[in-house]
Amino acid sequence: SRKLEKPILKLVDEDYNESGAGELLASTSEAAYEVNIDIFNRVQHTITGWPGGKPDADDSHRPERSSPFPKRVLVLSPEPADAFIGMGGTMERLKEQGHEVKLVFQTSGNLRVADVAALNFARVVLEMVETSASLEWEGQTTYARSILDAIEAKGEFGIDPDSVRKLKGLILRGEARDAARMCRLQPEDCQFLDMPFYELGRYRRFRLKKADTAALGAVLEDFQPHSVFVTGDASDPSSPQAIAFRAFAGAWAVRAGEKTPDCKVWLYRGRDRPFAAHEIDMAVPMSPDQLDQKVEATRKFMSINETDLTAASRNQETAKIYDALGMAEYEAIEAFRRWESEGDGETS
Repeated sequence: SRKLEKPILKLVDEDYNESGAGELLASTSEAAYEVNIDIFNRVQHTITGWPGGKPDADDSHRPERSSPFPKRVLVLSPEPADAFIGMGGTMERLKEQGHEVKLVFQTSGNLRVADVAALNFARVVLEMVETSASLEWEGQTTYARSILDAIEAKGEFGIDPDSVRKLKGLILRGEARDAARMCRLQPEDCQFLDMPFYELGRYRRFRLKKADTAALGAVLEDFQPHSVFVTGDASDPSSPQAIAFRAFAGAWAVRAGEKTPDCKVWLYRGRDRPFAAHEIDMAVPMSPDQLDQKVEATRKFMSINETDLTAASRNQETAKIYDALGMAEYEAIEAFRRWESEGDGETS
């Protein structure tokens, strides 16, 4: 369909044969008409405005089951901005429809925060001291000057000391909470794990630890989710996203070995390549207003770059693909794929 730029229902036998897909018709003993309808229905059934399942509805052809309702939905974000880039619209929809959404930031993301953010914070503290002339600020003054000195000492390419990384992480927490509010999530819906592999490592030098897997295992055990949204399966193996995903896979394998979880796991894509049309198991449409709101949530992060902001255009491109296949025309679509465990993560 995409190769010939024809909607699914307009394909004829010759189109299959000329595209090298004639064996598909031969194997099913059906004409293009019947095959078209079957494929069209499969694609159409991936589209839903109810990512947590529609209550009291026939779910035999829906991506997510109708019960229980409402669900406990766990969203894992490797770095704070990832979940908003990949599924900001869907998080807002889940919350609007009454589900209990827990957004877990797996790492602090402090390595993404520019020095200027920490410098500005320290300078504001010192200016407050100058305007207040109170001895109560003595401790804050010492702290602010230590931040300024540490950043100056390390230079542009040096390694942040723990105090600077901690401050940057706290700055990012504030931005993450602001972004969450744009998606109807309150501060109590958010949890910051600060996973050890990230806090003790650097880019390209991360190493997954047992404590990382244990931290996610504790979240799963405590929250008992009905649905989990996770990313990082297609990321660079050395990236925080990939390692955070391995930590989840390890925790999931342990949990599945102890009990059969009544839970679906959905993959979303943030900074990685988007899903191809045939990989999509659930497509959640967004209106123009919902897309704008997602962009505004993403912009709450000062450390965001232009590439990250193209998430909206990727969502629009997914909608265009569905439109070209003959589906309804939407402004944008966030896409998801079901995940099945294939083993646990490696830990040390």
